[in-house]
Formats: sequence, C-alpha cells, structure tokens
Amino acid sequence: MTVEFLRQDNSDNLTLIFVGWGMSSSDFRFMCEPVETRRSTSLQNQCAISVLICSDYRTLDFDTDILKPYNDIRLIGYSLGVWAASYAFREKEIAFSEKIAVNGTKYPIDNERGIPPKIYEGTEQSLSDASLRKFFLRMCRIRENFEQFTANMKEKNISHLKEELRVIQQLSMQYDVSGFQWDKAIISTKDAIFPTENQRKAWYLNTKITEIDAPHFSQSLLKNL
Repeated sequence: MTVEFLRQDNSDNLTLIFVGWGMSSSDFRFMCEPVETRRSTSLQNQCAISVLICSDYRTLDFDTDILKPYNDIRLIGYSLGVWAASYAFREKEIAFSEKIAVNGTKYPIDNERGIPPKIYEGTEQSLSDASLRKFFLRMCRIRENFEQFTANMKEKNISHLKEELRVIQQLSMQYDVSGFQWDKAIISTKDAIFPTENQRKAWYLNTKITEIDAPHFSQSLLKNL
C-alpha cells in the first residue's frame, strides 16, 4: 500500500482517503482545490485539515502510527477503497469521527452486493492500456468528467494493476470484513462500476444511505464530502 499526504497542516484534523483501484494520490489533487460552496463537514472547510491518501492495494499493511498526531480522523473509502479500508482496519481500534463509504461495498466481488465476478475477472484478464482507458471512461460516464480525471494522470503500470486486482480477489475470499461498520454510504444512481442496486443491497442494514445523481466518479461529489 502507498500512503501519501496530499496536504499536511499543523492541525489535529485528518481526512484519510482510501482511493479506488488504478488510482493514486495525484488523481485526487482536486480534493484540495477551492470550492464555491463550503459545508462545515466538507474537506474544504475553514479549518486546516491534513489529507492522507492510501492507494495501490497489492499489499494491505497500514501502520497506524501515522495517525497518532490526530484527534479527529474522518475515513473516506471510495470504490474498491471501501473494501481495502475495511480490511486494513478490521482488527484495529481506531476512533474515527466519521466513516463514509462512496460507491463501493465491503463485498468487492459479489453478484448481489459488489462487482459481479465475471466482470471483475474479465477486467483483470483483458487489461491493457486501451481497456483501462475504456474503464475510466465508463467510470466517469461523461466526457467532461473523463477529461478532467485524465488531464494530469500519471502513466499506469498494467502489470501492477493486474496484480492489485488479483490480491483483492484473493484476500476478499479469505477474510471476512463485514464486521467493520461504516456510518454512511453514498451511492451514485448512475454507477457503471459498482451496480447501484448491489450497493443498496450491501448497505440496507445499519448504515445511513444517501443516493446521488452522479456516475461512479464525480469530482464535485468527492470534493463536497
């Protein structure tokens, strides 16, 4: 796992983000850009907030010592990052102030509550530069979103991305992370990666659900968390 600060301020507030498969901290730099509408719970609020990004789930070890300076820690899991965070913290006692799952579930490969296995396995088996680009386009859905997402994207290592998918598949079969509780699930109604209905089935118990008219990836949605 790669753990990088997107922003580090002299504050005891931290937003910890587990991003999706194929993403890195550079793909989330927009999270620290100004927004017009500010909410008290937003990443862009008036107080200084450090932002820590976790990516590359070929390994899932997380050293919690990096969290010790912070008294208020918000956890955001996005896409397959929801499962990755659930796995990383399944046996750790971290007093998160809030845990928000966005367009992902604790069941990453599941016909009813996650990505259907045939689609997941097909993505890994046929992965190439061209198919990855198609994946990102489907993820963004709208051409403008896609162009924003890919504008400053660093080159992706296809062999590493295949390995990441294999590791997630293997570990999700071996370990049960259903006991890790999320406070809130945000579901996009136009999600073409994690089927919307599957997300509803995954979260209908013990988790507050908010549905948003958006595709799987939306900068505006993520910036206003």
